[in-house]
Amino acid sequence: MATNVHNSEKGTENWTKLHKLFKLGNEICKRLLFDCIQQTGCQDLRTFLSKHESDLKLKLNRNREQIALLFPGAPLEPNIKDWDISLVAVVLRKCCNLPSTEYQALNAFTKMRNKIAHLAEPNLDEQEFLTYQKEFKRTVKVLLNHIKDPQFRDEISKSAKTITLGTPATVTLGTYLQ
Repeated sequence: MATNVHNSEKGTENWTKLHKLFKLGNEICKRLLFDCIQQTGCQDLRTFLSKHESDLKLKLNRNREQIALLFPGAPLEPNIKDWDISLVAVVLRKCCNLPSTEYQALNAFTKMRNKIAHLAEPNLDEQEFLTYQKEFKRTVKVLLNHIKDPQFRDEISKSAKTITLGTPATVTLGTYLQ
């Protein structure tokens, strides 16, 4: 019986690690969005979103909560900190003309995150964890290749290593994502 408790604790720990990794993935996607905004020459998020307002509202299909996060109305500004990965991904897909490899990685990442987030029980055995971690590394590597800031990439890699090992790490992107 103690073995089942241990497995359940380990399973919850594995799920928690992946959940934390997905939060890092969300930060990567937000960074991709800001890089996209800069490339378009827009001065701020509000201007960028307003250029794509009709497409975004159509895509969100009257989801008032998400629309309110994108277009909160003056004098409020949209606050990307309040966006989950699904909303960030919608904006990236509809507005940023991602190369196909990044587009596919984004889709794989959001699909994997949604599957884990909506499990009936927050529990993953070791093999499931390793499988998802491998897929996380693959998708994140593709998305990070689109970001040219080596400092950001190293910070993400160190954070991911710390999450998976449970201790602070001094690694580079290459050593974690291999």
